[in-house]
Amino acid sequence: MSEVPRLLAGVHPEIAHLSWLVGTWTGRGVAEYVGKTPFDFEQVVEFGHSEEPFLTFKRSSWIVDGEGNRVEVFESETGMWFGESGNLVRVELAEFSDHPRWLGKTQVAEIVDATITRARLSMYVPAGPEPDHVQPDLGVRSYGIFEGKLLMVHEKGFEDSPDTDKISIMMERIND
Repeated sequence: MSEVPRLLAGVHPEIAHLSWLVGTWTGRGVAEYVGKTPFDFEQVVEFGHSEEPFLTFKRSSWIVDGEGNRVEVFESETGMWFGESGNLVRVELAEFSDHPRWLGKTQVAEIVDATITRARLSMYVPAGPEPDHVQPDLGVRSYGIFEGKLLMVHEKGFEDSPDTDKISIMMERIND
């Protein structure tokens, strides 16, 4: 009889490789959009879970002024993150996105006391149903956890253009 694996962060086994994302994260970052002056933004990202084999996802961000005050809404997204075999990830965004579907893979680098403490995830816009058929020129979403901080970089590409918009941020977990 095989032993049931210990679940990381109490999530469904199919998304254990994503458990390092669970919680509410916040921080300030920089956005560099083609043809615009770079600007600072504040962001809150929430990854939730239940007994289902997916994470819920909500991302809200605001442009901030020099004193850190929110001056206008920047971007918002909601959706679900599904675990696939082989540490693959499929993201389905419900609204507010140029690309509503992303595919990627998680690489777990360190586990301490049944908690993932170092990991990274890279995702791309799919070009078909297979995980290796992606369109990196349309965008790359990279996430990583290191020393308790969530790092995020999004590069948004455009069809028929080598230019990319970039946002990057380092966030702290404010709750699990």
